[in-house]
Amino acid sequence: MKPRLLALASAVMLLAAACGGAEPDADGAAEDAATMEPEQTDEDDLNGSGEDDPNGSGEDDPNGSGEIDLEAGYAFFAENDIEMALAVDPGGGMDAYARAIAAGLAEQLDNSIQVTHRTGAGGATVGNWLTSNAGNATVLTFNRVSGWVLSQLTGDERVNYDITEWNAIGRVVAEPRAISVGAHTGIESLEEMLTTEGLRFGATDLGGGDWVDATVIVNAFGLDAEVVAGFEGSAATELAVIRGDVDAQTGSPASRLGAEQAGDILQIGAIGAMPGEDEVVDISRVTLASDLDHLIDGEEGSLLLETHSNIIEMGRGLFAPPDLDANQLAALRDAFRNMILDEEWLSQMEADGRPVDAIGGEELQSLIVNVAESIPDAYIELINVAD
Repeated sequence: MKPRLLALASAVMLLAAACGGAEPDADGAAEDAATMEPEQTDEDDLNGSGEDDPNGSGEDDPNGSGEIDLEAGYAFFAENDIEMALAVDPGGGMDAYARAIAAGLAEQLDNSIQVTHRTGAGGATVGNWLTSNAGNATVLTFNRVSGWVLSQLTGDERVNYDITEWNAIGRVVAEPRAISVGAHTGIESLEEMLTTEGLRFGATDLGGGDWVDATVIVNAFGLDAEVVAGFEGSAATELAVIRGDVDAQTGSPASRLGAEQAGDILQIGAIGAMPGEDEVVDISRVTLASDLDHLIDGEEGSLLLETHSNIIEMGRGLFAPPDLDANQLAALRDAFRNMILDEEWLSQMEADGRPVDAIGGEELQSLIVNVAESIPDAYIELINVAD
């Protein structure tokens, strides 16, 4: 295990020990948004101060220095524009979500939010940028939480951030990972795929999210299969699946919908949660990988799949840098809560086909800590590509 992974594990364990067993809402249903200001207890204290929640409960000082002043936090943002940077290129589903969030949050903060794109290094570019802006509440980033977590766990040398140090503002939606096969395979179900020998999974970077998905699937189910990495993006991987150069891939359900509608691929499985009915051609064909436990390869296989599913379920999250002013962090989290309770904003998201399955920043912060705490050595050793 590389020193960076050891450091991450140590930081996670320290945070988890101080957490005292707090139970976050892992389901993150939209109706739970009304409970996003939980009563403060000693168990909620993530830095062991015995007083205030260091990650901001909505009433207590996120930095443990006393009562917060929401008006002062909002006043800061009324005078300072925000940049929300993404790890992806313009035009995709992540970009569309980010722009909708930027519009909704800007309305709550009475100012503008500019969406920018800081791509590269498998998401490490924008992650490093956020960490380098410690203390600056005018910069945010939005992405799949699992992407950042997995980049750390795989030992990617480009990673100079620690997601446990960031300030979570909230999760907007829990997004599953779809398992797709090419029409050329003739495979029509996940169970059939998991009992077929000699399959080839396509992936982008070694250590990338789709590579980890496939590596976990192969090892959790003991498949006779190969993971072929090196495709330049998920679109290139999809083209390879359509051509028959490889047989399967994983990724966002919505991003596979076009090829599925064209009859070139079939979405047959999912990890983390089921996709929305509008994200697949035939939802009845999709099976959760965790539901096929009779095919899983022993206890370690179950542990690998459960760990990976938990990481994926963290969904798409909005983050601010470390070391923020208490009033400014509280204002960001309060504005996020108000946004996801705004009926007009929710109606627009529904009309645009963008599901909302939100949890607040405090819940997301605790979820990250709890998930990271439970990552077994077997999982880290499997996906670590640093050596």
